[in-house]
Amino acid sequence: MVLIPLILLFLPLGLHFDLLNNLAEWSQPAAQFCVKRVAPGPYHDLFSALCCGAALPKNSPEFQIFRHLGLVHLLVVSGMHLLIIERGIIKCLGRWPYTRWVAPLVMLIFAAACQFAPPVTRALGQRWLGQVGRRLASHWPPSLQVLLSGGALLALFPQWGSSLSLQLSWVASLLICLPLTAFRQALLLYFGLMPLLWPLGVAHPLSLVISSWTSTLLLVPLLVLAWFTWLIPASAKMTTQLTHALVGLVEHLTPLVPPPLTDWPRLPRLAIWVYLGLLHFVVYLYEVRGQRSAL
Repeated sequence: MVLIPLILLFLPLGLHFDLLNNLAEWSQPAAQFCVKRVAPGPYHDLFSALCCGAALPKNSPEFQIFRHLGLVHLLVVSGMHLLIIERGIIKCLGRWPYTRWVAPLVMLIFAAACQFAPPVTRALGQRWLGQVGRRLASHWPPSLQVLLSGGALLALFPQWGSSLSLQLSWVASLLICLPLTAFRQALLLYFGLMPLLWPLGVAHPLSLVISSWTSTLLLVPLLVLAWFTWLIPASAKMTTQLTHALVGLVEHLTPLVPPPLTDWPRLPRLAIWVYLGLLHFVVYLYEVRGQRSAL
């Protein structure tokens, strides 16, 4: 815990140098190259969102379908995407001695292509922090990694204090730290993220039946199709057909779930940070209780 006060040492650096604009300017060529690399077609926006972190238009059919089912988080690059990319690289490279260096480098390039959006940058920092912790045998719990990575980003980029996407990513990563079954995890994420998602429209509670078992099953094929299209643009015709079939399958599930809940008030930013602090405290108590019961 002594590392938390040390994070404040980064604050003058973030305030004195406009790191946020410099980072955006530096990553702009990578983001432009990434989007231009995606082959044109009916799913260009979807593939650009998955490969490059581009914003998917709110009026697009894919966004509306996934929002209806409570799966819109799959279309926003987050820590789950980075984890899948990291595991895919490790799986492909196997025991190659440089795998442990290639995976972080590829994730850094991916974050640059996403213009270092707050959720991606926070997830990247958490992954790197976890690797450092393992090499130092520090045994940092996941919730502490979430706190340290998020705190360091706020110190370096104080402007992100008003970023709802950072808050959403932070809360989701904190709740995922708890070892629960898939359905209980989905239930916890649904109610835990509800205060932040109110102004965007909260999916109907019945969506939990679908989201609890379809998230990973949908995200992995979508990422594979999107990255295959990006790597081999000539395959766009085939990947478009497969994506159309996958999206059509998801669309057939929409009649099973009532429309999302809307017209909820927006919470003040400060209230969300207080809520996040309380969540950290509750998760900390849960982890302490688990450690005591294991003795």
